[in-house]
Amino acid sequence: MTLGGIGVALVDSKDVPDMVLQIYLQRFANPPSPLDNVMVRCLANMWIAGARSIHDGVMKLFTQISIESSNRVYSQEPVGAGEHRYAHVSLAVDTALGRMADGVAEGEDQHALLVRLLELFVQLGIEGRRVGEKVSKSTVKMSTSAGNLGVLMPKIATLLKRMEPISNPSTRLRNLFRDFWFYCTVLGFDVEYSGW
Repeated sequence: MTLGGIGVALVDSKDVPDMVLQIYLQRFANPPSPLDNVMVRCLANMWIAGARSIHDGVMKLFTQISIESSNRVYSQEPVGAGEHRYAHVSLAVDTALGRMADGVAEGEDQHALLVRLLELFVQLGIEGRRVGEKVSKSTVKMSTSAGNLGVLMPKIATLLKRMEPISNPSTRLRNLFRDFWFYCTVLGFDVEYSGW
């Protein structure tokens, strides 16, 4: 926790957030412990404080945790002990993403987080479809993707409410929003009383 506080306090110092991230990544879930939840919270705090140099590393970790956790929940295949390594931090990552969406203040950081959340949304949609193809019941197929993606929607909505309108989106952002809308439509998120 002290290390995370140093990362936040010295967010503008060259290489300090990167060093904190590297130390956390070396220790993270190796072996799994309650400290992993603290590390997730500290990484989110550094992101919110404006440590842009760690964006890639943090989102790579959060994406890996989200995808592995969602696969573990819905997979019918037996899983080994190594595949449960992130189960204890999936809620902490969900909470951290919500805090990041609500706490990031600068426009450039908000835009970067929006792109990362949309990328995660699309990746979870693709992964949900892949896992759903292995499941024989169509109801389970739909709920697999819907449950995973529905968790990210409030974070994306919170971030969009706080952002200035995007007048000239990049092609990448346009494509991500297209894919986002596709999954929303297919899974029924765009219906007024869909339960989401």
